[in-house]
Amino acid sequence: MLTKTDRPTEGFWLGVALLLTGLGIGLLLDPSSWSSRPDDVAPAKDLPLHRYLRPPEGLPEPVDNGLATIEVSIEPEAAQTLQRVRERALDRGMIIQTDDDTVDAVITIDGRPMDADVRIKGDWLDHVIGDKWSLRITLKDDKAFGMRVFSVQAPSTRGHLWEWLVLEASRREGLLAPRSDFVNLVVNGHAAGVYYLEEHFSKELLESQDRREGPIVLWDESTHWDSLLQAHDVFSKEVEFSTPESARDAIEVPAAFVRAYGEKRLGSSDSLNRSYFSAVEQMRDLQRLVIASGDRQSRQRRMQALEDLKGKTLERLVDVDRLAMAHALASLFQIEHSLYWQNMRFYHDPVVDRLEPIMFDNMAQTPSAREPVPHRPEGIVKQFVSSDAYYNGVFRHLGELCAPGYLDRLFDALRPDLERFEAALMADAPLPEPFRVDSMLQRLRTQVAFLRTVVYPVDPLNCMATYELVEGEQTPVSGFVNVSAWSTTQTPVVVEGFRFSNGVFIAAQPRLVPGSLGAGTTSSGGVVLPRDGRTVHFRFELDERLANLETVDGVLQAVLEKSEQKGQLELDIEIVSRPIGADATSSEPLTVRRIEASWIDEGGRPVAPTLAEALERHPFLEWDPVERWLVIQHGTWDVDGDLVVPHGTVLRARGIVRLRFDPDAVLLTDAPLDFEGLADGPIVLEPKEGFDRWKGVAVLEADGRSTWRYVTVRNTDAVARAGWVVTGGITFYHSPVTMQDCLIEGTLAEDGTNIFGADFLMERVTFAGCVSDSFDGDFVSGTVRECTFRDGLADGVDVSGSDIDILDCRFLNMGDKAVSAGERSIVRVRGGLADGVSIGIASKDDSTVDARDMTILGARTYALAAFIKKPEFGPARMTATNITIRDSVLGDSIVQSGCSVELEGALLPTVDLDVNRLYEEKILGQ
Repeated sequence: MLTKTDRPTEGFWLGVALLLTGLGIGLLLDPSSWSSRPDDVAPAKDLPLHRYLRPPEGLPEPVDNGLATIEVSIEPEAAQTLQRVRERALDRGMIIQTDDDTVDAVITIDGRPMDADVRIKGDWLDHVIGDKWSLRITLKDDKAFGMRVFSVQAPSTRGHLWEWLVLEASRREGLLAPRSDFVNLVVNGHAAGVYYLEEHFSKELLESQDRREGPIVLWDESTHWDSLLQAHDVFSKEVEFSTPESARDAIEVPAAFVRAYGEKRLGSSDSLNRSYFSAVEQMRDLQRLVIASGDRQSRQRRMQALEDLKGKTLERLVDVDRLAMAHALASLFQIEHSLYWQNMRFYHDPVVDRLEPIMFDNMAQTPSAREPVPHRPEGIVKQFVSSDAYYNGVFRHLGELCAPGYLDRLFDALRPDLERFEAALMADAPLPEPFRVDSMLQRLRTQVAFLRTVVYPVDPLNCMATYELVEGEQTPVSGFVNVSAWSTTQTPVVVEGFRFSNGVFIAAQPRLVPGSLGAGTTSSGGVVLPRDGRTVHFRFELDERLANLETVDGVLQAVLEKSEQKGQLELDIEIVSRPIGADATSSEPLTVRRIEASWIDEGGRPVAPTLAEALERHPFLEWDPVERWLVIQHGTWDVDGDLVVPHGTVLRARGIVRLRFDPDAVLLTDAPLDFEGLADGPIVLEPKEGFDRWKGVAVLEADGRSTWRYVTVRNTDAVARAGWVVTGGITFYHSPVTMQDCLIEGTLAEDGTNIFGADFLMERVTFAGCVSDSFDGDFVSGTVRECTFRDGLADGVDVSGSDIDILDCRFLNMGDKAVSAGERSIVRVRGGLADGVSIGIASKDDSTVDARDMTILGARTYALAAFIKKPEFGPARMTATNITIRDSVLGDSIVQSGCSVELEGALLPTVDLDVNRLYEEKILGQ
């Protein structure tokens, strides 16, 4: 067929030099001839006939190559007609003819003569160059080989054995394809050699392949080629000229009209005419799909196409499964030529009312790119790729074609014919190596090896899994498992389900969360993940029958005790999946993390409001346009929800201010807090009346120093909203701060005050009744001066990776250490009192403590301790000078081997310690 190529094809076609010569002569001598029709040309004189068209000079020598022989007898006048068509084609660069160029002939097969119509067949010069001209033969009253219309042509025009192989493979997979064969041809008694025979489009083609009679339709190419001819833009398989912009729309598929083979016959039957009507509409709808998604058409035309489509999709127009198989074969044989719209042929099945592709004119001898067809979409194939049924179907069928043994079975079945044809072709003319059977098989094996890397990706999906527990009345442990899965590849992947260690398997499809866009399903209960990487969610119930029973009792106990630390269930769950083209599944263990159902709705860190939004929500705020800060007005105020300060805005409070917060509310800012109350009337931040806590203060990455003086903060708890977690009732994260004359009391958080990665100063701050560490500093530098830590349940000062001074502080009745230095901290203690603590001063994990002039009274375990809690850091050190120690319960010191404590200039003895055990016994820590 006529073919538009977007790029030069590989290899040179036979006779390209002659084509170029014809083009050049035609343009130079008679440019107008390019746009002429055959009837525009004056009648030509008789031409010297090709030797095969001359009258016979005797009987040809019989050929014994196992092929049938077709004899063609043509009268001299008819021979002149064929000769003129050929000469005109050489002059113009392509074959152009009319019905008048069809001549009478007699076809003889096995001694039986049959009347026939014969014409030159084809569009390009490869059909008439040399001795082997291509002929279309239409038997008038008979059939040969079960066919009434067929072509005979040089084997090279169909890639020698390649086209025959593709068509045979297609029919074996249930696809429509013309029947083909190799024959000996005799023309007017002259032996013309071995020819390729190919069936034309007729009802015999359909009936021979168990199809009900129906129209075979195509997009007519005449507008395409007329426009190119007029623009002098004719190109052959190795020659391409630029196409003028004026002809662009005319040469594309939207401009083509639809026609059918044998239209007269179709019009003679009501049922066939109805089927033809439907076929035309479906072909037009395919064109509308192209228009609707194209960028060359106007918006109005695209809208019209969408309106005319009325929501129809590819599945409503085409037998998508057969189309997918056709393109799977095209991927295996590296076919591109038959994917162009000009070369597409469809049969309309009147029973299912769908178009069915016909494999035809594939040019497999010229391999395309190795990628499967959906990964190299061009032209109308782009519209097919948008259909998941088509896309998934191609890969499903590729799995069949790439399975071990497919090629061997195909070639074993066809080898007798292939070898017979190969021998006949080689006896007739030299057969290039790429066209020989063994080389063809090797090329296909190489392509299969590549396709297997695409069809069977090594790691086709990733996933995350969580579980949430529910306090059930019927079962001791119940809840849900949530799995999110996404494809890592454009190859379709099927999640078949989930398997537990006790053998329980649950299918994926019933567990698919509604609204998982792009997910498909399979008949086996699997779910096909979207190929664009969108996440698909699964959710299924969990009870003790699915969990590791060793953990059930512990989890149940935690649930009953309302524990915040419910532990981690050991869920042995595998996700079972496969590439859609594979039969075998693979299993991958899931790492399942615990979540709380409430986390999903908590929303994480709040978004900072605009200034206008903050002023509207909180009536106690005022904007100072001169200083450009927000001011909290004097008085007592109940805060509505979170108090989130607009981005980069300083929040200022002076004098008597009391803010009362909801239990789950937080004061959040990314700018400094400038708070200064009065000695007899401090600024107070506390929960609303009737509540025992609120979520505290968080200053995150402020570009400036916060200053607090005479500020009281009561009953804070730490924030934990989805993935936003802070540990302090008061948190300064990468935000420097000065706190003076403040009171922090009743903190329920992990840390009363947590400063992270910042410089600080604390003077005369009192921490009272904190349930965990009163002050926790991570990677900080600063000074704690004249502060009081009392009645806390854990450490007074706990620092990691820090460099601080602790000056004249008091630690009274603390549940753990007065001072704890860890993770390479440097701490200098000067003066102060520790009375009623578990440990006075502890140096851990490569930390260095220099303590002087401190009094430690009544330590419940040891006054001084040096040990290694985290082995990756190493031994700790302490120097203690002028330290008063009295009434330590277990001893004045405990020093682990490798660590050192120098007390009053003397190194204290060391001992081997089981640090983990001593922590469990609450000797070294709570």
